[in-house]
Amino acid sequence: MAGRPDAHLPIRLSGSLAFMKVVRAVVAAEHPVVRSVIDLACQEAGVTVVANLETALATIEACRSSRPDLLVLDLELPDADGFQVLSDLDDADRPAAVLVLSDHTAGDTVLRALRLGARGYVRKAEGLRGLAWTIRRVLAGERVIAPSLEQDAVLALGRFAKRAREGAE
Repeated sequence: MAGRPDAHLPIRLSGSLAFMKVVRAVVAAEHPVVRSVIDLACQEAGVTVVANLETALATIEACRSSRPDLLVLDLELPDADGFQVLSDLDDADRPAAVLVLSDHTAGDTVLRALRLGARGYVRKAEGLRGLAWTIRRVLAGERVIAPSLEQDAVLALGRFAKRAREGAE
Protein backbone atom coordinates (compact mmCIF):
# COMPACT_ATOMS: atom_id res chain seq x y z
CA MET A 1 0.00 0.00 0.00
CA ALA A 2 2.87 2.34 0.67
CA GLY A 3 3.67 2.27 -3.04
CA ARG A 4 0.27 3.62 -4.08
CA PRO A 5 0.25 7.38 -4.63
CA ASP A 6 -3.13 7.66 -2.92
CA ALA A 7 -2.23 5.54 0.12
CA HIS A 8 -2.14 8.59 2.39
CA LEU A 9 -4.00 11.86 2.22
CA PRO A 10 -2.65 14.94 3.96
CA ILE A 11 -4.95 16.57 6.49
CA ARG A 12 -4.38 19.49 8.84
CA LEU A 13 -4.55 18.86 12.55
CA SER A 14 -3.90 21.78 14.89
CA GLY A 15 -1.60 23.51 12.42
CA SER A 16 0.53 20.44 11.70
CA LEU A 17 0.44 18.10 8.73
CA ALA A 18 -0.63 14.54 9.49
CA PHE A 19 -1.40 11.60 7.26
CA MET A 20 -4.56 9.55 7.26
CA LYS A 21 -4.70 6.17 5.51
CA VAL A 22 -7.33 5.83 2.81
CA VAL A 23 -9.21 2.55 3.21
CA ARG A 24 -10.33 1.20 -0.16
CA ALA A 25 -13.14 -1.30 -0.76
CA VAL A 26 -14.55 -3.44 -3.53
CA VAL A 27 -18.29 -4.08 -3.21
CA ALA A 28 -19.86 -7.08 -4.94
CA ALA A 29 -23.58 -7.83 -4.89
CA GLU A 30 -26.06 -8.80 -7.58
CA HIS A 31 -28.83 -6.41 -6.56
CA PRO A 32 -28.24 -2.67 -7.09
CA VAL A 33 -30.17 -1.75 -3.92
CA VAL A 34 -27.91 -4.00 -1.82
CA ARG A 35 -24.85 -2.41 -3.47
CA SER A 36 -26.22 1.05 -2.69
CA VAL A 37 -26.78 0.18 0.97
CA ILE A 38 -23.24 -1.22 1.18
CA ASP A 39 -21.87 1.95 -0.46
CA LEU A 40 -23.65 4.12 2.12
CA ALA A 41 -22.36 1.96 4.97
CA CYS A 42 -18.82 2.22 3.59
CA GLN A 43 -19.14 6.01 3.45
CA GLU A 44 -20.40 6.06 7.03
CA ALA A 45 -17.42 3.89 8.06
CA GLY A 46 -14.98 6.22 6.28
CA VAL A 47 -14.20 3.73 3.52
CA THR A 48 -13.75 4.67 -0.15
CA VAL A 49 -15.48 2.31 -2.59
CA VAL A 50 -13.20 1.86 -5.61
CA ALA A 51 -15.41 -0.66 -7.42
CA ASN A 52 -19.12 -1.47 -7.18
CA LEU A 53 -19.75 -4.71 -9.06
CA GLU A 54 -22.39 -7.33 -9.69
CA THR A 55 -20.41 -10.30 -11.05
CA ALA A 56 -17.84 -12.69 -9.64
CA LEU A 57 -15.50 -12.26 -12.61
CA ALA A 58 -15.47 -8.46 -12.34
CA THR A 59 -14.93 -8.74 -8.58
CA ILE A 60 -11.92 -11.02 -8.99
CA GLU A 61 -10.43 -8.69 -11.61
CA ALA A 62 -11.02 -5.62 -9.42
CA CYS A 63 -9.38 -7.23 -6.39
CA ARG A 64 -6.36 -8.20 -8.47
CA SER A 65 -5.98 -4.80 -10.10
CA SER A 66 -6.90 -2.38 -7.30
CA ARG A 67 -5.66 -4.31 -4.23
CA PRO A 68 -8.43 -3.08 -1.89
CA ASP A 69 -8.23 -3.23 1.89
CA LEU A 70 -11.79 -4.54 2.14
CA LEU A 71 -14.05 -6.76 0.07
CA VAL A 72 -17.77 -6.71 0.92
CA LEU A 73 -19.12 -9.76 -0.87
CA ASP A 74 -22.65 -11.01 -1.37
CA LEU A 75 -22.53 -14.78 -1.91
CA GLU A 76 -25.30 -14.56 -4.52
CA LEU A 77 -23.81 -13.29 -7.78
CA PRO A 78 -25.26 -13.95 -11.24
CA ASP A 79 -22.24 -15.64 -12.86
CA ALA A 80 -20.84 -17.61 -9.88
CA ASP A 81 -21.24 -17.69 -6.14
CA GLY A 82 -19.09 -15.67 -3.78
CA PHE A 83 -17.23 -18.83 -2.79
CA GLN A 84 -15.79 -18.89 -6.30
CA VAL A 85 -14.50 -15.35 -5.77
CA LEU A 86 -12.84 -16.30 -2.49
CA SER A 87 -11.40 -19.50 -3.99
CA ASP A 88 -9.99 -17.77 -7.07
CA LEU A 89 -8.23 -15.02 -5.13
CA ASP A 90 -4.88 -16.11 -3.74
CA ASP A 91 -3.50 -14.64 -0.53
CA ALA A 92 -1.76 -11.79 -2.38
CA ASP A 93 -4.95 -10.73 -4.17
CA ARG A 94 -7.48 -11.30 -1.38
CA PRO A 95 -8.03 -8.24 0.78
CA ALA A 96 -7.07 -8.67 4.43
CA ALA A 97 -10.63 -7.80 5.41
CA VAL A 98 -13.45 -9.74 3.74
CA LEU A 99 -17.03 -9.33 4.88
CA VAL A 100 -19.60 -11.77 3.48
CA LEU A 101 -23.29 -10.93 3.25
CA SER A 102 -25.72 -13.74 2.59
CA ASP A 103 -29.17 -15.10 3.18
CA HIS A 104 -27.63 -18.56 3.66
CA THR A 105 -27.60 -19.36 7.35
CA ALA A 106 -26.36 -22.96 7.49
CA GLY A 107 -23.36 -23.39 9.75
CA ASP A 108 -21.45 -25.23 7.01
CA THR A 109 -21.88 -22.22 4.71
CA VAL A 110 -20.60 -19.80 7.35
CA LEU A 111 -17.66 -22.08 8.14
CA ARG A 112 -16.79 -22.44 4.45
CA ALA A 113 -16.69 -18.66 4.03
CA LEU A 114 -14.44 -18.30 7.08
CA ARG A 115 -12.12 -21.07 5.86
CA LEU A 116 -11.81 -19.27 2.50
CA GLY A 117 -10.66 -16.05 4.14
CA ALA A 118 -13.73 -14.15 5.24
CA ARG A 119 -13.28 -12.24 8.47
CA GLY A 120 -16.98 -11.51 8.86
CA TYR A 121 -20.27 -13.12 7.93
CA VAL A 122 -23.67 -11.48 8.39
CA ARG A 123 -27.16 -12.16 7.14
CA LYS A 124 -28.42 -9.53 4.74
CA ALA A 125 -31.71 -9.28 6.61
CA GLU A 126 -30.06 -8.32 9.90
CA GLY A 127 -26.61 -7.23 8.82
CA LEU A 128 -27.45 -4.27 6.61
CA ARG A 129 -28.79 -2.21 9.51
CA GLY A 130 -25.48 -2.18 11.39
CA LEU A 131 -23.22 -2.60 8.40
CA ALA A 132 -20.99 0.45 9.00
CA TRP A 133 -20.26 -0.78 12.52
CA THR A 134 -19.53 -4.29 11.20
CA ILE A 135 -17.22 -2.90 8.51
CA ARG A 136 -15.24 -0.97 11.13
CA ARG A 137 -14.87 -4.09 13.28
CA VAL A 138 -13.74 -6.27 10.37
CA LEU A 139 -11.22 -3.62 9.31
CA ALA A 140 -9.93 -3.52 12.90
CA GLY A 141 -9.08 -7.22 12.58
CA GLU A 142 -12.01 -8.64 14.51
CA ARG A 143 -13.89 -11.74 13.42
CA VAL A 144 -17.58 -10.85 13.17
CA ILE A 145 -20.31 -13.45 12.82
CA ALA A 146 -23.95 -12.51 13.20
CA PRO A 147 -25.09 -13.74 16.64
CA SER A 148 -27.91 -15.73 15.05
CA LEU A 149 -25.32 -17.73 13.06
CA GLU A 150 -22.65 -18.34 15.69
CA GLN A 151 -24.10 -21.51 17.20
CA ASP A 152 -24.61 -23.21 13.82
CA ALA A 153 -21.07 -22.25 12.77
CA VAL A 154 -19.60 -23.69 15.97
CA LEU A 155 -21.58 -26.91 15.49
CA ALA A 156 -20.35 -27.13 11.88
CA LEU A 157 -16.79 -26.65 13.09
CA GLY A 158 -17.31 -29.50 15.57
CA ARG A 159 -18.57 -31.79 12.80
CA PHE A 160 -15.60 -30.79 10.62
CA ALA A 161 -13.13 -31.51 13.45
CA LYS A 162 -14.78 -34.87 14.14
CA ARG A 163 -14.51 -35.89 10.47
CA ALA A 164 -10.85 -34.82 10.45
CA ARG A 165 -10.13 -36.89 13.57
CA GLU A 166 -11.92 -39.92 12.17
CA GLY A 167 -9.99 -39.61 8.92
CA ALA A 168 -6.68 -39.46 10.78
CA GLU A 169 -7.36 -42.68 12.68
